[in-house]
Amino acid sequence: MRNATGCDSQGKPVLLCNNRKKQRIGRQLPLHEPTAQLITTQQKRVRERFPDGPPSTADQRFERRAKR
Repeated sequence: MRNATGCDSQGKPVLLCNNRKKQRIGRQLPLHEPTAQLITTQQKRVRERFPDGPPSTADQRFERRAKR
């Protein structure tokens, strides 16, 4: 699982995202500190619940199609 948050050059929290249509890969969007903490806490919970990683969205779509 990839980490969705990081820090900018000044050490402030940012959300890392990709906007493929506008070709903005690895874009950093500013986050408030409490929001960054909530995201980090949720990521930890997910990693504990799914230690091998959750299935990807592509895998889930394939499974749904196969059941039809």
